[in-house]
Amino acid sequence: MKTLHHTLQTLFTLTILVLAANSVFSQNIGGNGHKQGSVLFYNVYTSSVGSPDQQNTRLNITNTAFSPVIVHWFFVDSGTCAIADTYTCLTGNQTYSFLASDYDPGVTGYAVAVAVNGQGMPIDFDSLIGTEYIKFASGHQANLPAEALVLVNPAAAVFQVADSGGTLVDLVFDGAGYERLPSDLALDNIPSLVDSNNTMLILNRIGGNLGELTSNIGTLGGLLYNDVEKGFSFSIRTSGCQVRTTLNDAFLRTSPPLSKVIGTGSSGWIRLFTVEKVDNSPQGGTTDARAILGAMINFNPNAQTTGQGFNQGHNLHHLIYAPSAKLRMPVIVPPTC
Repeated sequence: MKTLHHTLQTLFTLTILVLAANSVFSQNIGGNGHKQGSVLFYNVYTSSVGSPDQQNTRLNITNTAFSPVIVHWFFVDSGTCAIADTYTCLTGNQTYSFLASDYDPGVTGYAVAVAVNGQGMPIDFDSLIGTEYIKFASGHQANLPAEALVLVNPAAAVFQVADSGGTLVDLVFDGAGYERLPSDLALDNIPSLVDSNNTMLILNRIGGNLGELTSNIGTLGGLLYNDVEKGFSFSIRTSGCQVRTTLNDAFLRTSPPLSKVIGTGSSGWIRLFTVEKVDNSPQGGTTDARAILGAMINFNPNAQTTGQGFNQGHNLHHLIYAPSAKLRMPVIVPPTC
């Protein structure tokens, strides 16, 4: 059994090294929450119909340019991967905030905001920034920046879908069109379960059709590290376009279990990567890694009474970028601003 464990860990490590060797590093390789972009991803939103005071999200978007812009919003339901959408008209230097309970009540998922023109076509407008305040009835709360993607070259970023009559386009995130999206993520500063910490993990698949259904995440592989650099391999079979779960021994199957790997008073980190591939042709490859984004939020009920207890969260760090990712969206003429 020990030999099998070491073999699996070696295979995971070799896979990561190969992916790292083949990844392309450039100035405009990937998005993050500390810059402006033409597309924004909000990693999680939620609200409760019965108790919006306890569970809700305030999303914010700001236009840092002097010129106005139209934003097409897409809200992805984590339960069904179905889409609700709306528009926001922003004047120059305007900021706008709204509650998830007003726009998509009772739903938990993730949101996408795309800068468009008066015909509903995505445009080059790298002047959008965003953030969100989110709270769950479980006690998890965080302030998460939206992850911004720059449009590098309009001619290589937006492609009309054949036979759609101009009603569908593909957004291509390959570093030549829009910036790349990650396929490998890191969860750092994971506190010990033994110290009453409850860490929520959120993962989102970026792919599929924002006019119908987004795609599933599929199988994930990973390595859990303790604070003395020892790694433990695992794999996770997921269903749906968003994973939202608590890190515990049942979800993260390692030997020894998570609660033993990260003992009291210590911390660890996790490297996660997608295993299954996606066909992004003709703009991308036929076996590209699936693109994912995510966040983690920790809740400790003893945060006010113990030095080991902390609350809050952050987006997951990008480690390796998928060579290409494709996200289809409908082109709908927005209402007059």
